[in-house]
Amino acid sequence: MNYRCPKSDCAGSAAPLPEAMAQAMGMKCPVCQSELQTDEQVVEPAGKTIEGGPWVDWPTPVSLPLCEYFEEEHPGGKLWAACDAFEMLTRLIVIVLVGERSSSGGLEDGLRDRLSRLIESPTFGAWYVMARDLAEAKGGSEDLSAAREFVLGPLRDLLYGPDNPGTDETSFLKLRNRLAHGGGMTRKEQSRLLDLWQERVGRTIDQLEWMSGWELLGKSENGEWKKLAGKQQETIPAPDGVEDGESDSVWLRVNDSMYPLWPLAAFGRASIQGEGKEKTSKDEAPQVYSRKESVRLGYVPLGAEGMGYAESSAGALAAFEQMFRPSEKAQASGFKIKDFMGEIRKDAGQMVGRQKELDD
Repeated sequence: MNYRCPKSDCAGSAAPLPEAMAQAMGMKCPVCQSELQTDEQVVEPAGKTIEGGPWVDWPTPVSLPLCEYFEEEHPGGKLWAACDAFEMLTRLIVIVLVGERSSSGGLEDGLRDRLSRLIESPTFGAWYVMARDLAEAKGGSEDLSAAREFVLGPLRDLLYGPDNPGTDETSFLKLRNRLAHGGGMTRKEQSRLLDLWQERVGRTIDQLEWMSGWELLGKSENGEWKKLAGKQQETIPAPDGVEDGESDSVWLRVNDSMYPLWPLAAFGRASIQGEGKEKTSKDEAPQVYSRKESVRLGYVPLGAEGMGYAESSAGALAAFEQMFRPSEKAQASGFKIKDFMGEIRKDAGQMVGRQKELDD
């Protein structure tokens, strides 16, 4: 059970507190010392309205953080939600454009080599570079031309701004880095930055009208097809032209075309293994690739309660390697359990010049 401050104008009302933390604080708001209440007890102000728009029906990876952005009132939380929205948007575009290429013969060698240098552990900036390379590549369907144009125009302008180098006032990437790595920031400073960025963010969102034609589809474990839009999963008729694939596969439907997104996206119960145990989410959720791990891919499960990270199915890593590194050497090496030789060599290198201390 979560608790929060009941005063809507208090910063303590923005973020819920787990029960253990609330008890450690004496059930008092850390900001105004009001008595904390459960989420169910806190009543929204009568005059408060939630801003709606076309984004509520867009694919979940983009819709979910955008809804949070428009519903959030705390300036820091609002900035973070905007960062989440545009990073997830950039990831989704990369995944879709990779899926488009993969379904029509695979990635060209030069493009694949450029992507493979970034895809294993991508930052927000790396996701954009991959989106740019894919958008600039020759060919591609007319269905996805608006997404490519958005990457090379409005998204580039937002992320990098007019200056080189940019600052947190001109480059959205710099703003995101300051939020993540800049240490503490006062609410007053967060409000100042939000005032600078809110109009630009809104203009960029307005240029995403083409996303209303994107439908993210997944097949549930009971065999039902789901449209993964907003915070909901709508049951739909089985789409035409989809071959049986992995049980957690995901597709994007644009007009009459279907683009496979697996293994960079998945749909199912989020799961993670550790200490010989497996933790699995209660509900099925769309999942988006975040990084390559030793024996599986790492995913971000969207909307799954109590799960901020998930691991892929067993076959996803092999499919990932085939997609980005289909060299004879990679195929011949087969499955290997990663050892600790890299860490051992690193530690050994740090011992150079310390023989005297070891002898003592």
